[in-house]
Amino acid sequence: SVGQLYTVLRPADRVYSPDSGDEVGYRYYFVANVRVEKGLQDGLYAAMVQNTRLGVEANDILVSFISTNRNIPMGTGVGQIASVSANVVAFDYESQEIAGAGHFVFLDKGNGDGVQPGMYLSVYGTPGYLTTNFGSTDLPVDYEYIGVIRIIDSTDAGSVGYVVRNTREIRIGDRTNPKG
Repeated sequence: SVGQLYTVLRPADRVYSPDSGDEVGYRYYFVANVRVEKGLQDGLYAAMVQNTRLGVEANDILVSFISTNRNIPMGTGVGQIASVSANVVAFDYESQEIAGAGHFVFLDKGNGDGVQPGMYLSVYGTPGYLTTNFGSTDLPVDYEYIGVIRIIDSTDAGSVGYVVRNTREIRIGDRTNPKG
């Protein structure tokens, strides 16, 4: 109906768990919000694009309005660190391979796994990063502390974290709990 808000999403790709290889969901990119301006004929409507991020293209999908307002932390201050096992499975943009302070990371765990907006999680490097430098498979699996994210959104399927600070790049497969 006229005045109604909708969200435009762009289907991207499937997301897989770095641990099991199992599919954990789909990634969609926020494109824009649109407001219906007037009805035309044969069930068609004219809408005004608002808050565009990528520009609307053919094959984008229209869904009920999804608010994109989130509480993004300012500065590098960190609250109490929670202990939840999750893996980094994606970033802000399709071709992005690393992330650092000010970027978003997508995790494969959500509400049902104890991940809640506002919690802080430490991020650790993918196992083997240090031991491979020594060339020995007899060394124990290692994890390198990388930084801290703050969860800004969580669903049943996964969550989004904002990188508050980091000591090196965060990569796909990095995890929030070195023992999990």
